[in-house]
Amino acid sequence: MITMKKWIVPLLSALAAALTSIIVFKDLPEHMVMHFNSAGSPDNWIAKPFGAFMLPLLALLIPLIIFLSVKLEKNDGKRRRVEALNGPIAAMLSVMLLAIHCFTIAINLGYEIHVGSFVTVLVGILFILLGNLAPRMPQGTMQWPKLPDDKQRKASRFHGRVMLASGFAFLLFALLPVNWIMPAFFLLISACIAIVIGSFLYYARSRA
Repeated sequence: MITMKKWIVPLLSALAAALTSIIVFKDLPEHMVMHFNSAGSPDNWIAKPFGAFMLPLLALLIPLIIFLSVKLEKNDGKRRRVEALNGPIAAMLSVMLLAIHCFTIAINLGYEIHVGSFVTVLVGILFILLGNLAPRMPQGTMQWPKLPDDKQRKASRFHGRVMLASGFAFLLFALLPVNWIMPAFFLLISACIAIVIGSFLYYARSRA
């Protein structure tokens, strides 16, 4: 059941993002920058009405998908555990979208903010928060490979530590020379993906 309490942060984030767009709407360019390449240069633009209100809409849509996705879990015990975590996860993502929206608005108003520094700090904070939640996340019905409960707990704790360490590393990346930030960012992201996949395969092979 989707309770209103879970919607407080997403609703406030979407409202703050929408109000920000309304306040500065007349000062925004007709085509807003919405994407940057790996060098931090703009490479994609979108019409102002969409650019101003797309992220506020996503701040509501993504939590809705998260809250509804729990219905895919058939195990009642796991479903209750996932529901307990869905609120904090939806809140974190909606606040992250608010931050991205404010960054996008600022860039399109002419403020000079380095994209790489912003991304690494934002992702670092997100990884640290999710790293604290990862050990409490149960194995989903659709997860592959399936692990015994004891192996799943070990894998979740390991993944949480990986995310925490990576989160602090991302924060430190903001201190690197500008030209080093994005290469270091993508290198660490790739390493995290490889470590997570490798750990799943390791625990799956050792489950016997």
